[in-house]
Amino acid sequence: MIKNIFNRSITSKKFFDEDDKIIFSEEMRQLLLASWLRLKYPHVALGALASSAPILYFDDITPQNEASEICYNTIRESWSEIDKVASEPDGLSILSKKFRTCTELSTSDELKDYLDETYSVAAQYNHPPRYPVTVVCGGIDGAPEGSDK
Repeated sequence: MIKNIFNRSITSKKFFDEDDKIIFSEEMRQLLLASWLRLKYPHVALGALASSAPILYFDDITPQNEASEICYNTIRESWSEIDKVASEPDGLSILSKKFRTCTELSTSDELKDYLDETYSVAAQYNHPPRYPVTVVCGGIDGAPEGSDK
Protein backbone atom coordinates (compact mmCIF):
# COMPACT_ATOMS: atom_id res chain seq x y z
CA MET A 1 0.00 0.00 0.00
CA ILE A 2 2.67 2.51 1.03
CA LYS A 3 4.81 1.50 -1.96
CA ASN A 4 1.93 2.25 -4.35
CA ILE A 5 1.28 5.63 -2.74
CA PHE A 6 4.99 6.48 -2.96
CA ASN A 7 5.18 5.37 -6.60
CA ARG A 8 2.14 7.45 -7.56
CA SER A 9 3.27 10.51 -5.65
CA ILE A 10 6.87 10.54 -6.84
CA THR A 11 5.88 10.22 -10.50
CA SER A 12 3.14 12.81 -10.29
CA LYS A 13 4.16 16.44 -10.50
CA LYS A 14 0.94 17.53 -8.78
CA PHE A 15 2.25 16.32 -5.39
CA PHE A 16 5.31 18.55 -5.55
CA ASP A 17 5.38 22.31 -5.75
CA GLU A 18 7.99 23.72 -8.11
CA ASP A 19 9.96 24.86 -5.04
CA ASP A 20 9.72 21.54 -3.19
CA LYS A 21 12.95 19.71 -3.90
CA ILE A 22 14.77 16.90 -2.15
CA ILE A 23 18.49 16.19 -2.08
CA PHE A 24 19.19 12.48 -1.85
CA SER A 25 22.27 11.19 -0.11
CA GLU A 26 22.94 7.50 0.29
CA GLU A 27 25.74 5.07 1.00
CA MET A 28 27.50 2.41 -1.06
CA ARG A 29 25.23 0.67 -3.58
CA GLN A 30 22.37 3.10 -2.99
CA LEU A 31 24.49 5.90 -4.43
CA LEU A 32 23.81 4.76 -7.96
CA LEU A 33 20.10 4.52 -7.18
CA ALA A 34 20.12 8.07 -5.78
CA SER A 35 21.76 9.35 -8.96
CA TRP A 36 19.31 7.44 -11.12
CA LEU A 37 16.40 8.86 -9.10
CA ARG A 38 17.71 12.37 -9.82
CA LEU A 39 17.78 11.64 -13.55
CA LYS A 40 14.39 9.89 -13.62
CA TYR A 41 12.48 12.33 -11.41
CA PRO A 42 14.14 15.76 -11.73
CA HIS A 43 10.95 17.44 -10.48
CA VAL A 44 11.47 15.75 -7.10
CA ALA A 45 15.21 15.47 -6.64
CA LEU A 46 17.25 18.65 -6.62
CA GLY A 47 20.40 16.59 -6.35
CA ALA A 48 21.90 13.27 -5.47
CA LEU A 49 25.21 13.14 -3.67
CA ALA A 50 26.81 10.06 -5.13
CA SER A 51 30.51 10.59 -5.67
CA SER A 52 31.23 6.91 -6.18
CA ALA A 53 28.38 6.32 -8.61
CA PRO A 54 29.44 8.07 -11.82
CA ILE A 55 26.55 6.91 -13.99
CA LEU A 56 27.28 9.36 -16.79
CA TYR A 57 31.07 9.12 -16.68
CA PHE A 58 32.54 5.76 -17.56
CA ASP A 59 35.76 6.58 -19.36
CA ASP A 60 37.76 3.79 -20.97
CA ILE A 61 36.16 0.86 -19.16
CA THR A 62 35.91 -2.69 -20.40
CA PRO A 63 32.45 -3.18 -21.90
CA GLN A 64 30.33 -5.83 -20.21
CA ASN A 65 30.57 -8.31 -23.06
CA GLU A 66 34.29 -7.85 -23.72
CA ALA A 67 35.64 -9.27 -20.47
CA SER A 68 37.36 -12.62 -20.23
CA GLU A 69 34.99 -15.29 -21.53
CA ILE A 70 36.89 -17.99 -19.61
CA CYS A 71 36.64 -16.03 -16.36
CA TYR A 72 32.94 -15.36 -16.86
CA ASN A 73 32.12 -18.99 -17.66
CA THR A 74 34.25 -20.34 -14.82
CA ILE A 75 32.52 -18.13 -12.27
CA ARG A 76 29.08 -18.92 -13.72
CA GLU A 77 29.73 -22.67 -13.62
CA SER A 78 31.33 -22.52 -10.17
CA TRP A 79 28.02 -22.02 -8.36
CA SER A 80 26.65 -25.44 -9.33
CA GLU A 81 30.06 -27.06 -8.79
CA ILE A 82 30.19 -25.65 -5.25
CA ASP A 83 26.73 -27.10 -4.56
CA LYS A 84 27.78 -30.43 -6.05
CA VAL A 85 30.91 -30.70 -3.88
CA ALA A 86 29.00 -29.50 -0.79
CA SER A 87 26.40 -32.25 -1.21
CA GLU A 88 29.06 -35.00 -1.09
CA PRO A 89 30.14 -36.62 2.18
CA ASP A 90 32.59 -34.22 3.86
CA GLY A 91 31.97 -31.81 0.97
CA LEU A 92 31.69 -28.74 3.17
CA SER A 93 34.91 -29.72 4.91
CA ILE A 94 36.63 -30.10 1.53
CA LEU A 95 35.40 -26.65 0.46
CA SER A 96 36.48 -25.15 3.80
CA LYS A 97 40.00 -26.49 3.29
CA LYS A 98 40.16 -25.57 -0.40
CA PHE A 99 39.09 -21.97 0.29
CA ARG A 100 40.92 -21.78 3.63
CA THR A 101 37.89 -20.52 5.54
CA CYS A 102 38.44 -19.40 9.12
CA THR A 103 35.63 -21.64 10.34
CA GLU A 104 34.04 -24.77 8.91
CA LEU A 105 31.32 -23.98 6.36
CA SER A 106 27.76 -24.86 7.43
CA THR A 107 26.22 -24.50 3.98
CA SER A 108 27.37 -23.94 0.43
CA ASP A 109 25.51 -20.62 0.49
CA GLU A 110 28.04 -19.26 3.00
CA LEU A 111 30.83 -19.74 0.49
CA LYS A 112 28.77 -18.54 -2.47
CA ASP A 113 27.71 -15.40 -0.58
CA TYR A 114 31.35 -14.66 0.26
CA LEU A 115 32.46 -15.17 -3.35
CA ASP A 116 29.56 -13.08 -4.66
CA GLU A 117 30.55 -10.23 -2.34
CA THR A 118 34.21 -10.59 -3.37
CA TYR A 119 33.35 -10.40 -7.08
CA SER A 120 30.98 -7.47 -6.49
CA VAL A 121 33.55 -5.47 -4.56
CA ALA A 122 36.22 -6.24 -7.17
CA ALA A 123 33.92 -4.94 -9.91
CA GLN A 124 32.82 -1.89 -7.90
CA TYR A 125 36.37 -0.82 -7.13
CA ASN A 126 38.04 -1.94 -10.36
CA HIS A 127 40.44 0.97 -10.84
CA PRO A 128 44.18 1.62 -10.83
CA PRO A 129 46.62 0.71 -9.58
CA ARG A 130 45.40 -2.75 -8.59
CA TYR A 131 42.52 -3.49 -10.99
CA PRO A 132 41.07 -6.31 -8.85
CA VAL A 133 38.94 -7.77 -11.66
CA THR A 134 42.09 -8.23 -13.72
CA VAL A 135 43.74 -9.94 -10.75
CA VAL A 136 40.76 -12.26 -10.11
CA CYS A 137 40.27 -13.15 -13.77
CA GLY A 138 44.03 -13.40 -14.30
CA GLY A 139 44.14 -16.12 -11.65
CA ILE A 140 41.21 -17.94 -13.23
CA ASP A 141 42.44 -17.54 -16.81
CA GLY A 142 45.99 -18.57 -15.86
CA ALA A 143 44.98 -21.77 -14.07
CA PRO A 144 46.04 -25.00 -15.79
CA GLU A 145 43.33 -26.66 -17.90
CA GLY A 146 41.32 -29.16 -15.85
CA SER A 147 42.39 -27.72 -12.50
CA ASP A 148 40.01 -26.56 -9.81
CA LYS A 149 40.81 -22.96 -10.80
